[in-house]
Amino acid sequence: MRTFARILLALLAFLLVPSTPPAQDGFEAAIWKAERHVGDLNASIAFEMPSILISGAVADTSTHQAIVALVGRILPLEVLRDEMFVAAGGVTTSTAAFALAQLARMANGTVVFSSGTLSVVGEAKSDENAKTFESELRQTLPANVKAGEIEVSPPRVESFTWTARRSLGHVQFDGFVPSDEAKGLILAEAKRKFPAVDVKDNTVVALGAPDEFLPAARIGLDRLQSYETGLSRLGGSKLSFFAVQKEGEHGIQPAPDISPPQDGGIDDGIVRTSLKAAGADPRSVAFLFATDRAREDLGKATIDFGSARADALTLGVARVHVPEDHRIGHIELPGSGLQVLGYTLGREDKDPKKHFIVTSVEICDRKTWKNFAKSKGDEALVFVHGFNTSFEDAVFRMAQIVWDLQYPGTAVLFSWPSKGRVLSYEWDRNSALVARAHLIELIKFLEEDVGIKKVHVLAHSMGNLVVLDALSNYAQTADPLKVGQLIMAAPDVDSDEYAQAVVNVSRVVGGMTLYASATDAAMVLSRTLAQGPRAGDLVNGKPALAPGVDAIDVSAIGDETFGLNHDTFASNRSLIDDVKLVLGGIRPPNRRLAQIRVVPEGAATPLYWRYAP
Repeated sequence: MRTFARILLALLAFLLVPSTPPAQDGFEAAIWKAERHVGDLNASIAFEMPSILISGAVADTSTHQAIVALVGRILPLEVLRDEMFVAAGGVTTSTAAFALAQLARMANGTVVFSSGTLSVVGEAKSDENAKTFESELRQTLPANVKAGEIEVSPPRVESFTWTARRSLGHVQFDGFVPSDEAKGLILAEAKRKFPAVDVKDNTVVALGAPDEFLPAARIGLDRLQSYETGLSRLGGSKLSFFAVQKEGEHGIQPAPDISPPQDGGIDDGIVRTSLKAAGADPRSVAFLFATDRAREDLGKATIDFGSARADALTLGVARVHVPEDHRIGHIELPGSGLQVLGYTLGREDKDPKKHFIVTSVEICDRKTWKNFAKSKGDEALVFVHGFNTSFEDAVFRMAQIVWDLQYPGTAVLFSWPSKGRVLSYEWDRNSALVARAHLIELIKFLEEDVGIKKVHVLAHSMGNLVVLDALSNYAQTADPLKVGQLIMAAPDVDSDEYAQAVVNVSRVVGGMTLYASATDAAMVLSRTLAQGPRAGDLVNGKPALAPGVDAIDVSAIGDETFGLNHDTFASNRSLIDDVKLVLGGIRPPNRRLAQIRVVPEGAATPLYWRYAP
């Protein structure tokens, strides 16, 4: 019996102890390789996760374990496929760390280490990244490693577009060009054709251009010479042209196709609206934006920011048409239809009477942005959106808030790189943390350069993580600038982090208001994903309490009206009214609206407030 027990214990030990990859010998075995393949969500529930495959020889077992840990730190969003083994001459931990760091700098790629030489082949995250990749790698190369083949191409875009827009006083290029040489030739051509106007080039180098790119671009520039305001667009292999006549009437003149068209061109309804003079549409909302999203062509005329992170802020102006049938708190959009056997049934067309329509999103320099901001007075409202929000969604939400508030001051959307997907919670959280410095940069620019006397901040969901962490750190710097009102709507922030942050934040804000809800289903999702209570939730029947914060329980409004967007704060007439009164500095909350009651009832010093419609 004892013998059987010993055998059983030995067998269990064998099964439970992680196995060490077998050692191999030989020159071929000394090759070590890491390949990164970034997947994406598809139309079905199933999806391909971003993955990294590491194969080949490592120096020893401890090196093998260290490399696995390195992947978790350097590429935390990737699923690791481990095919490494121990062999003589295998890669060391320090060399693998350097190689993995190069892999993280690319969108997709492969790094190979063999006989003391590191080779890198892949696709850059941006054209600037592609230009500097090799020189930066060589400058930081470890002393015991030689550089082999280094071939990092510009990013490839699925929908290659190029646009040239002419308006009074300037010509602006956006989209993509196939090379730096093409960029220079087009810029020189434009300066020759338009000697009296400012020419601005916002294009980036990318793969995927049609063979006839340069001739097509020149035709587009020729067309623009005859009009004061117009747009030439090359999408796929189709060149389209749209113009506004001098008297203000729209004239559309199609340009010849380079070859049989492969796409539908631009939505001329959008383009024509975007070229209208400011103020021509009485139901148009115009506001500023600042974003640290990287520019990305999405095959649309007006939206070109994705979920990748940029190193610097991009400034611009957005205009959105608000429909006549608009209801307070709602964003009315066309129905996307139903997918049946590969066909879309019931898709709605855009209707200005029924739907929000983005009419333009224009990038501008700091001087133009500053002049627009100054024209609206000396107060500003900065809106910071939340988790699971694309740039386009954020633009629509900002338009709805500004319209419903009838906000008269400078309205600014701060959009950080959310992926706009429920399953990208960790990416969004990391992006929110990266965006903190850019938010402070925006606030300082508004106050110091533009001359705004009072900057208010309205943060929603995970946007509160950006705001609270940024302001908490900023409050501890020497002589920080002051912020007006801070409104925290359904904050997706750990309740302990929240309690610590607001202590510091209170030093730099004029007032703080919290809207929390026990009926917000999306807050339940956040709590589940984050594995902890959130500041926008109710714990033990009451909102998170903190000194200096007016905490309001808005559970009575109901569960999240817009699915996972949990926009209760923007979907109720009374809360919109309350936000407007908060911006006016009226407090405590029960002085603003009769529906807001003190808790406990009749208390001279309430613990918190409750919305009771």
